[in-house]
Amino acid sequence: WTTSTAGGVSVTPQLTYRRHVDDFFLERNDPGFYHNHHVSTQAGGNIVTRVPLSTASSLALGGEGVRESLASNNLGYRHQDRQGLFGELGWDPGALETRLGLRVDWRQGLAPFVSPSASVALRLGSRVRLRAEGGRAFRTPTWTERFYTDPANRGTPDLKPERTWAGGLGVDVALPWGVLGRATVFTRHTQDLIDWVKPTADASAVWTAENVASATFRGLEATLSGFRAGPVRLGARASWLTVAADEPPGPATPDLPGGGGPPTRRAGGPAPAAITARPDPADAAVAGLAARVGAAGQRVAGPSVAGLSGARSGMPMPTAG
Repeated sequence: WTTSTAGGVSVTPQLTYRRHVDDFFLERNDPGFYHNHHVSTQAGGNIVTRVPLSTASSLALGGEGVRESLASNNLGYRHQDRQGLFGELGWDPGALETRLGLRVDWRQGLAPFVSPSASVALRLGSRVRLRAEGGRAFRTPTWTERFYTDPANRGTPDLKPERTWAGGLGVDVALPWGVLGRATVFTRHTQDLIDWVKPTADASAVWTAENVASATFRGLEATLSGFRAGPVRLGARASWLTVAADEPPGPATPDLPGGGGPPTRRAGGPAPAAITARPDPADAAVAGLAARVGAAGQRVAGPSVAGLSGARSGMPMPTAG
């Protein structure tokens, strides 16, 4: 719910709760052969205060707290707490819109992480909008990556979070028939990428979750949306991506069973209860990691920097008129 004061200040608190149950049997006709049962819950709340500073500027401040719990016969009985504080300053003098954001996250067992962000959008008439944005983000390892174990896979409890700097430039154009075209060029540099690896020299080795590399992703995304054909709504999307990976031999690689030689890598990780694995080609791992990368306007993980909306810019999109 939202409460407002006479001065235009609004306060929006929110409570959330989610529970998910996963029951996995590898052999339907032999349930006792391999069975995984997971119950995960997430409970938390957040509050956002919006303060108008002038006719062209506003400030949003807020915080959140969440407890995540897991009961699993494979991953164990675990819980973790996370908290965040965030703020965003907006300045909208006519055709120009600017956003400056700052977010600080605390995760149980990890050092605080600071995520600054900035974005600017410029409206050129009623049909064209130019935009630029940049920021920092992070992704903490999942419980599967930290604690999962089976005959073919082993998690690593002390994984480091992935850390990312990203930026992009884009244009939005209103085309005839109500169609909106968007194009974005972006770059993203990520350190301590998490992937599943095993040495090629030892066929009996298991897949292990490791911080394997740093990589820089550069690409282009283009979309067309809003075209209607009767009751059908049509759209198109195209993307181009390049990846430059820096993979120094980390200290964990020589300690893997068999040691020596470059590790084979598998993007993604095990299924929730898989006990076998088919390795992809070695060069497919970075491509698989690239599949997690979107345009610079999307964060690698977590909510938007100020936790206020999915879009960085609240400026109205170009219209066909």
